[in-house]
Amino acid sequence: MQISIKNISKEYKGRFVLSGASLSIEAGDFVAIMGKSGSGKSTLLQLIGGLDKPTAGEVLVAGKDISKLSDAKLSLLRNRFFGFVFQSFYLQPYLTVRQNISAACFPQKLSDEEISKRVDEVAEIVGLTNRLDAQAKTLSGGEAQRVAIARTVATKPQVLLADEPTGNLDSKNSERIVQLLEKINQDGTTVIIVTHDQDIAKRAKRTIKLVDGEIDA
Repeated sequence: MQISIKNISKEYKGRFVLSGASLSIEAGDFVAIMGKSGSGKSTLLQLIGGLDKPTAGEVLVAGKDISKLSDAKLSLLRNRFFGFVFQSFYLQPYLTVRQNISAACFPQKLSDEEISKRVDEVAEIVGLTNRLDAQAKTLSGGEAQRVAIARTVATKPQVLLADEPTGNLDSKNSERIVQLLEKINQDGTTVIIVTHDQDIAKRAKRTIKLVDGEIDA
């Protein structure tokens, strides 16, 4: 599924966070978006995933301009094609790891058996099979981030969008998260991450640099 950004601009309170940015991302790509704080990285990620709409320009997903879709159709598209991983994990603290991952699958109206199967599969991928019955509030930061990724992977998105997925983690857990993203990408998922870490960016297939809201070629 190709994603094409065409001359998008985004204005907040009289200031353009993005200005005339254009790029194309092919299915199966692994792209790192880099830039200084305030350069528009997170805004670009949100526009790609349909979490926000541009002030001008087009965001084409599989040939459709998603910036012109209704909120209902945008929600359907996000549930069907996209998975999101944020620095804030948004786990339900009093639910177990299994319950947190399962909840992400509910909008897809899967059978209980299929959901259970997916939970077991992704828990093994992230190395948390032995923590499935633990409440989220008892997890370490690295464990919580792995649950957040497992929750996203369980929905089998075509595109995974991650905003600073290793930002609050130590080097050991950061490496584990990057290896997970690489594996997901190798399995066919398009991965787009915002990161400030040069070492992580080097692991991507391509790096996009933003400078003052514009893509630095």
